[in-house]
Amino acid sequence: QDLLTNAHDEALFEYYFTSQLATVTTAGVTAPIGKPALFATASMSPDGQFVLVSRIKRPFSRLVTAGGFAKDVEIWGRKGALVRTLGEQPLAEGVPIGGVLTGPRSHRWNPTEPATLLWAEALDGGDPKNKVPARDRVLSIKAPFSGAPAEYATTEFRFGGVSWTERGIALLSESDRATRVSRTWLIGAPGAAPRKLWERKQQDRYADPGTPMVRPGKGAILQAGDAIYLAGNGASPQGDRPFLDRLNLQSLATERVFQTDERSYETVASLLSDDGKRLLTRWETQADYPNYYLRDL
Repeated sequence: QDLLTNAHDEALFEYYFTSQLATVTTAGVTAPIGKPALFATASMSPDGQFVLVSRIKRPFSRLVTAGGFAKDVEIWGRKGALVRTLGEQPLAEGVPIGGVLTGPRSHRWNPTEPATLLWAEALDGGDPKNKVPARDRVLSIKAPFSGAPAEYATTEFRFGGVSWTERGIALLSESDRATRVSRTWLIGAPGAAPRKLWERKQQDRYADPGTPMVRPGKGAILQAGDAIYLAGNGASPQGDRPFLDRLNLQSLATERVFQTDERSYETVASLLSDDGKRLLTRWETQADYPNYYLRDL
């Protein structure tokens, strides 16, 4: 439902979704970035000097939604000048079930570096039925974005994403559709072998280690010494009991810092101190409506 069905729909789509990127200062001064376009995504590099843009282009599809339309992926300068074309994402009409697009996909900036971009490319033609030794490769390129990109990693399973701690340690995830197994790897210094952090069945909620906590206001995982913090739902036979764990990235040992009691439902919204003793939580019970609280452990 809600697909484009005729030329008039296409004209309306192009009219209503064309937009202009711009920067706005705290004084309200607006400066346009480049020309108007049908932007699928746009994100500024951490140093504020470049913009990663994904622009939807014709021909539009009448078989898939807007997320599957063809796109050009580019790096622009701060004022909109084209710095580098990263590639084209074709129409997603022929993508097999459980498959991915061919060509560059899943672009994102490394938040711990001024302007370093990573993305994934399928090595199996985007089809999970193809038998290959590696499903994806992850590539990276740094400003000024000249020359060939460097290979950051290859994954046996389908690339699922990557995030970084404040000190540049990467957590890279992959998953296998056939076996429903997901894995997460720690990638440290360049040239060092990745270390497996987690491996579990995707449906195994009891074994879910949680999600790394991000530094408030930053795009990187909060790292205190050798430790990061994980917030999870805490699924158990008694129901969900949300928790906060401290994970040592050297020993891979975890320590339970906080867990909601049996009379309430309390989730960790944010860390307010590096030692994990001050939290912002969302607390509720069967009789008390949800609200946010400061918790001192």
